[in-house]
Amino acid sequence: MNCYEARTQRFKHYFTNDGKKPDIRVIFVDSRGRVWIGQRGLYVFDAAQQRFKIFTDKAHLSTEFIKGMVEDEQGNLWITTDKGMTHLNPNNLAVKKYNTADGLQGLEFEANAFLKTQDGEVFFGGVNGFNTFYPQALHPNTFVPPVYLTDFQLFNKKVPIGDDSPLEEDISFIDKLQLNYKQSTFTIGFAALNYTASENNQYMYKLDNWDNDWIVAGNDAKASYTNVSPGTYTFMVKAANNDGVWNPAVKTLSLVITPPFWATWWFKVLVSALVIGGIIMFVYFKRKYDLQQLEEQQKEEIHQQQLQFFTNISHEFRTPLSLILGPLEKIKKDFPASPAKVYYDSMYRNAIRLMNLLNELMDFRKVETGALKLHVLEGNMALFLNEIAEEFAYLAEEKQIQFTVTYHRTQTNGWFDRQILEKIVINLLSNAFKYLADGQRIELQVLDSLANFSPKFQHSLHIPHEYQAKEYCYIRVADDGIGISKESIANVFERYYKITEAHLGSGIGLAFVKSLTRLHKGVIWVYSEKDQGTEFIVAIPCNKDDYKPHEHWLASKEVLVRLESVTAQDEWNTEAMAWQDKVNPNAPAPLSTILLVDDNDELRVFLRNTLSQHYTIVEANNGQAGYALAKETFPDLIISDVMMPLVDGFEFCKMVKADEEIGYIPFLMLTAKDATESKITGVESGADFYFSKPISIELLELTIRNIFQQKQKLKEKYGNEQLSDVVEMAHNQKDKQFLSELIQLIEAHLSNPEMNIDYICAQMGMSRTKLYTKVKVLTGQAIGDFIRSIRLKKAVQLMTHENLPIAEVMYKVGIQTQSYFTKAFKNEFGKTPMQFLKDLRR
Repeated sequence: MNCYEARTQRFKHYFTNDGKKPDIRVIFVDSRGRVWIGQRGLYVFDAAQQRFKIFTDKAHLSTEFIKGMVEDEQGNLWITTDKGMTHLNPNNLAVKKYNTADGLQGLEFEANAFLKTQDGEVFFGGVNGFNTFYPQALHPNTFVPPVYLTDFQLFNKKVPIGDDSPLEEDISFIDKLQLNYKQSTFTIGFAALNYTASENNQYMYKLDNWDNDWIVAGNDAKASYTNVSPGTYTFMVKAANNDGVWNPAVKTLSLVITPPFWATWWFKVLVSALVIGGIIMFVYFKRKYDLQQLEEQQKEEIHQQQLQFFTNISHEFRTPLSLILGPLEKIKKDFPASPAKVYYDSMYRNAIRLMNLLNELMDFRKVETGALKLHVLEGNMALFLNEIAEEFAYLAEEKQIQFTVTYHRTQTNGWFDRQILEKIVINLLSNAFKYLADGQRIELQVLDSLANFSPKFQHSLHIPHEYQAKEYCYIRVADDGIGISKESIANVFERYYKITEAHLGSGIGLAFVKSLTRLHKGVIWVYSEKDQGTEFIVAIPCNKDDYKPHEHWLASKEVLVRLESVTAQDEWNTEAMAWQDKVNPNAPAPLSTILLVDDNDELRVFLRNTLSQHYTIVEANNGQAGYALAKETFPDLIISDVMMPLVDGFEFCKMVKADEEIGYIPFLMLTAKDATESKITGVESGADFYFSKPISIELLELTIRNIFQQKQKLKEKYGNEQLSDVVEMAHNQKDKQFLSELIQLIEAHLSNPEMNIDYICAQMGMSRTKLYTKVKVLTGQAIGDFIRSIRLKKAVQLMTHENLPIAEVMYKVGIQTQSYFTKAFKNEFGKTPMQFLKDLRR
């Protein structure tokens, strides 16, 4: 809108602040000279502020679209909008709206279609015609209308009158109504007896004790309530005529909603009594339960203390056992024809048996404390179980036991934790062999499902798991041995439980199987009869989706906790070798470089003078300088103090071990702290050796000499053992080419556990007999031994150059089980993989 000022001859603009220009339809000047603007809302010009502002928000005049406006003789404004017509007194803001019930042609009027004649008659044009009237001839309706109740509904359905109804007569004749709690949703209708534009009659109502204030219903002649609580209420309603004249008299109706029986006073008293009695009983049984739990907790604490004691003493037993096994092995080797050989063999077997028992006890502790975690990997289940079965083939032959392995799965591959499943199967087979007489039978079987399985024996035990897998692999170990009685089968997996005193073992073997199976989310079934035999079935989830990402081998960030009884059965050899080194302390050590890091100048000078006769010594006085010097000189050994400025020994060790270039260097830590916690911190930081001050110089020199001797022995034994030497064994070029192609084929498929003689024959285009004969003539080995030898040489290469864990090395060369790998590795190289790896890191 624009205003032209004649004095200044300039335009002034209004309604320009909004983003969208307004749709101005009406400009009106009243008898008092006020300028009115009609758009979306009624505006009046404020001369003092020189702007237009909304006049009033009554009767929706601030939001409705203004279509026309006239002023009558009394100064009242008659305004048409898109929703009817409004009468406005601008002095007292009294308003009255008119609609079609008052005779309007319609609610919608046309813009600027209005006229006032000289005699005061007003015309307004709309979409359905026009209206004309004399404002002074319109008189308000002063009739005060009475109000009556006219209708009653339950759940929006009209309630009939009758004996089975809440209404015994018409609602307009009653002043009290009783309902039950199921009738708490109702509607009451009412009407004002005014017939002049009755559509414009107005109503207000209130349900006392439920509504806080009167509810303005407009011209809606009903009140609806939902889920009203049981109680006594008074419904009140009053009405006004079409011109808003209210009747002060209120129509009332008393409403009583009866409660359900459970909300009555007598029921509440009864429930209160029952609750109090229940609380007393709950407290009684809770105390009894707490006492039982306390007893169970005390039993568990005693068990854990016992287990901790046995674990600790197991660690103590390992060293003297190693010192027994080492000399025994040397005696057996040096005096093979000794008359006492049978006694040495007996001592050796029982010492190994004792070592295995200690290892199993330590493993049981790892599972009980939750230290052992799942690390699943896809593998060939058939080859995996065949490798385990090979370990028992000699025992079966010796005891003349019929040992069979059958595989009835459509899928050969599955996802499982190799060391956990290996221990489960080994324990079940060991248990079966232990109680079988000569000539009896054992069966190891793998099944797709138990749909067609029918147990042989009557008594059973089922140990379920809360996890339901998508796919299971069922491993069955069955025998026809001594069996288990009906009374004993329920306790067969309990710790330290023995069926009879005649039974052998520690009583933790099957308890260990149960713990490992639960860890692997598996299920166990046992079927048995005394003197008939036993069937154990272990169901293991074998689908990749059955395991969370952190439970997968490569995705897991956790340090792999090894089972001692699977991976460390021959670890005593490491300590035995250390014992052998100690009996030969004068062996010459190669000239090597040692980095000394200590902030004590006197100690550093003393160590330098002591060690410089045999080694090249470089020095630093703190961990930061030591790290820089290690990166520069690449020493063969680092000896560091713990308490140092800038960077202490623990942090220095972590920095070294985390660096790919120098992380292989052995780290020997010296400290005045002899507490177990300090030693644990040192080991956690990656230290290979930990010595407490004051240190024995003789022990330090001997330790350093053994470190370098073992390192040199490994380099001499395995550094030059290349497969090219095998090729050079051939006498002519054709045989060399044959061996070269054969080795390349084997190396290309080394990680595939299914690579066997038949596969190689197909790839080489040779018959099985011809291949066997040719390899035997050229290498002196059977083809199977030749393949295994290449696998193990590759394992040594991986362990020497790539610093991989033993389990990962084993899988990369296509060997499935730790026990088979350990046995084959020792047969090939004279030491176990763990011993080799420990010697390599020294």
